[in-house]
Amino acid sequence: MKVALVAIVKDEHEYMLEWLAYHRAIIGIDGVIVADNVSSDGTSQLLEALDMAGYINRVHYPRLSPDAGPQIPAYNDIVNRFGSGYDYFLFIDADEFLVNNKAMPIQEILSQYESHADFGALVLNWRIFGSAGNTFKRNGLVTERFYRASRKHEGVNRHTKVLAKSNLIDQIHIHHVQLKTGFVCYDESGLPAVFIRRPSSTDICEQGESTPFTKAIMNSGLYVAHFAVKSKAEHFFKKAKRGSAGGKSSHEKGERYFSGHDLNHEECKDLYKHLPAIKDEIASIYSRLNELTPYTSYLRCHIDQTDSVFAGWVATDFDGTVSLKVLLDGVYEKELPLNTVRTDVFSKDISNTELCGFRYAWKEIGDYKKSVAIWVKGGNLVVFEKTV
Repeated sequence: MKVALVAIVKDEHEYMLEWLAYHRAIIGIDGVIVADNVSSDGTSQLLEALDMAGYINRVHYPRLSPDAGPQIPAYNDIVNRFGSGYDYFLFIDADEFLVNNKAMPIQEILSQYESHADFGALVLNWRIFGSAGNTFKRNGLVTERFYRASRKHEGVNRHTKVLAKSNLIDQIHIHHVQLKTGFVCYDESGLPAVFIRRPSSTDICEQGESTPFTKAIMNSGLYVAHFAVKSKAEHFFKKAKRGSAGGKSSHEKGERYFSGHDLNHEECKDLYKHLPAIKDEIASIYSRLNELTPYTSYLRCHIDQTDSVFAGWVATDFDGTVSLKVLLDGVYEKELPLNTVRTDVFSKDISNTELCGFRYAWKEIGDYKKSVAIWVKGGNLVVFEKTV
């Protein structure tokens, strides 16, 4: 049985490695598929490097309209593209961590549910983690800094995320799934989940119908820890104006959102206790990135010309193949191999190879109307940016 983690990500550079390391080391996830919603903080470059190193499958998925959220289309695209390779998909965000307090791997837990002929998905309730009183960002991991959570049965925890059988998904939504006819969602109790129309509603849905909210809140053995706000500064300087992946790019999560999710009623160290293993896995990922990508390597770039042609050179101590990546108008990606011998750069001992140059006519690179960004593929060096 193979279980894959699925997410859509934008501007999560500071948090991605912890999220990935946790689900690899603690949950034992078999694969990770990330829809890259085009970031401005280095997340896209990190995701690209993680893809090159074999840690994730990165799917380029830009927002095509300010009024249309990319999250649901991205999820459905991933189901169609990767469904044959995995038995289950867990759909969560980069600020959400699956908590497994049961004494068995997630794959073994799912195998027990499969004894029910109509089992199609496992619904998982939230447990909100608040700011723990932190106004500003401190050093440390998310799971290290935020260890105070809501009471288990706070109404907001009726929200769910879903772990669904890949071949039974008819339509995936942000918080729930529509399964093929004859199959239903189960909850942690081992019984079919009972859904309600709204978090405060008593209007129970018909059997086989699902919504983002369950009547019962079950978040002791298996649940999704949602670090919805982090510190106040992180929320308002980073998340609040980022837009909604499920809705409009102009959507803001302001003071009402922060106060509604800054819930710190109880100490909870369900994730904190795993810190040593998480940190070891992060170190292991960095080591592999250093070996297989230029992400942690020395990178130096010089641009000779940018008017009619884009020309220059790249020097690095990375032993593998180096190329450039282009993003046009925040939507269209293209790869540019290094294509020019630069004996002048090699003879000055700047580069360890002569084939370190690039020279492309702009018509070869492509047209853009608003912006262009060029970086070293799999590296963290952006070599050229221009906004019209």
